[in-house]
Amino acid sequence: MSFSLLKDEEQNIIFECVKAAVEGPFFPDWEFHALFRFYRNEIAEFVENWSSLDYDSRDVKLAINNSLNNLTGYPHQYFDAWEDYLPANRKQVNELFRKWRAICL
Repeated sequence: MSFSLLKDEEQNIIFECVKAAVEGPFFPDWEFHALFRFYRNEIAEFVENWSSLDYDSRDVKLAINNSLNNLTGYPHQYFDAWEDYLPANRKQVNELFRKWRAICL
Protein backbone atom coordinates (compact mmCIF):
# COMPACT_ATOMS: atom_id res chain seq x y z
CA MET A 1 0.00 0.00 0.00
CA SER A 2 1.03 3.58 -0.29
CA PHE A 3 1.85 6.56 1.86
CA SER A 4 -0.22 8.63 -0.58
CA LEU A 5 -3.39 6.98 0.78
CA LEU A 6 -2.96 9.05 3.94
CA LYS A 7 -4.52 12.50 4.10
CA ASP A 8 -2.18 15.48 3.63
CA GLU A 9 -2.60 16.39 7.31
CA GLU A 10 -1.62 12.85 8.35
CA GLN A 11 1.41 12.89 6.06
CA ASN A 12 2.45 16.20 7.64
CA ILE A 13 2.10 14.81 11.16
CA ILE A 14 4.31 11.87 10.20
CA PHE A 15 6.89 14.26 8.76
CA GLU A 16 6.81 16.34 11.95
CA CYS A 17 7.23 13.18 14.05
CA VAL A 18 10.31 12.10 12.11
CA LYS A 19 11.67 15.64 12.33
CA ALA A 20 10.95 15.79 16.08
CA ALA A 21 12.77 12.50 16.60
CA VAL A 22 15.86 14.10 15.06
CA GLU A 23 15.63 17.67 16.35
CA GLY A 24 13.77 17.30 19.63
CA PRO A 25 15.05 16.41 23.10
CA PHE A 26 13.33 13.02 23.09
CA PHE A 27 16.24 10.64 22.42
CA PRO A 28 19.81 10.86 23.68
CA ASP A 29 22.59 10.63 21.10
CA TRP A 30 24.19 7.65 22.80
CA GLU A 31 20.99 5.61 22.42
CA PHE A 32 19.66 6.95 19.13
CA HIS A 33 21.14 4.29 16.84
CA ALA A 34 20.00 1.46 19.13
CA LEU A 35 16.43 2.80 19.06
CA PHE A 36 16.21 3.70 15.38
CA ARG A 37 18.74 1.46 13.58
CA PHE A 38 19.93 4.70 11.98
CA TYR A 39 22.20 7.44 13.19
CA ARG A 40 20.57 10.79 13.85
CA ASN A 41 22.25 12.35 10.80
CA GLU A 42 20.84 9.61 8.55
CA ILE A 43 17.27 10.34 9.60
CA ALA A 44 18.05 14.06 9.32
CA GLU A 45 18.82 13.39 5.64
CA PHE A 46 15.36 11.84 5.25
CA VAL A 47 13.85 14.98 6.79
CA GLU A 48 15.92 17.21 4.52
CA ASN A 49 14.84 15.29 1.40
CA TRP A 50 11.28 14.47 2.54
CA SER A 51 9.42 15.58 -0.58
CA SER A 52 11.54 13.39 -2.87
CA LEU A 53 11.69 10.22 -0.74
CA ASP A 54 10.45 6.82 -1.82
CA TYR A 55 8.02 6.26 1.05
CA ASP A 56 7.76 2.58 0.14
CA SER A 57 11.48 1.96 0.61
CA ARG A 58 12.48 -0.26 3.50
CA ASP A 59 14.69 2.41 5.09
CA VAL A 60 12.07 5.15 4.96
CA LYS A 61 9.41 2.83 6.37
CA LEU A 62 11.78 1.83 9.18
CA ALA A 63 12.58 5.47 9.98
CA ILE A 64 8.87 6.36 10.08
CA ASN A 65 7.97 3.28 12.10
CA ASN A 66 10.70 3.83 14.66
CA SER A 67 9.97 7.55 14.97
CA LEU A 68 6.27 7.02 15.66
CA ASN A 69 6.87 4.00 17.87
CA ASN A 70 9.58 5.61 19.98
CA LEU A 71 7.85 8.97 20.32
CA THR A 72 4.77 7.26 21.75
CA GLY A 73 6.34 4.31 23.53
CA TYR A 74 9.87 5.14 24.65
CA PRO A 75 10.04 6.54 28.21
CA HIS A 76 11.71 9.79 27.13
CA GLN A 77 10.01 11.90 29.83
CA TYR A 78 9.74 14.91 27.51
CA PHE A 79 5.99 15.02 27.05
CA ASP A 80 6.06 18.62 28.29
CA ALA A 81 8.07 19.50 25.14
CA TRP A 82 5.73 17.50 22.88
CA GLU A 83 3.65 20.43 21.63
CA ASP A 84 6.78 22.46 20.88
CA TYR A 85 7.68 19.88 18.21
CA LEU A 86 4.49 18.10 17.20
CA PRO A 87 1.17 19.30 15.75
CA ALA A 88 -0.77 16.35 17.22
CA ASN A 89 -1.14 14.98 20.72
CA ARG A 90 0.14 11.58 21.81
CA LYS A 91 -3.22 9.85 21.34
CA GLN A 92 -3.54 11.21 17.80
CA VAL A 93 0.00 10.08 16.96
CA ASN A 94 -0.76 6.61 18.36
CA GLU A 95 -3.90 6.38 16.21
CA LEU A 96 -2.00 7.58 13.15
CA PHE A 97 0.77 5.08 13.86
CA ARG A 98 -1.76 2.24 13.80
CA LYS A 99 -3.34 3.57 10.61
CA TRP A 100 0.04 4.04 8.91
CA ARG A 101 1.08 0.48 9.80
CA ALA A 102 -2.18 -0.90 8.40
CA ILE A 103 -1.80 1.02 5.14
CA CYS A 104 1.94 1.07 4.55
CA LEU A 105 3.41 -2.11 6.02
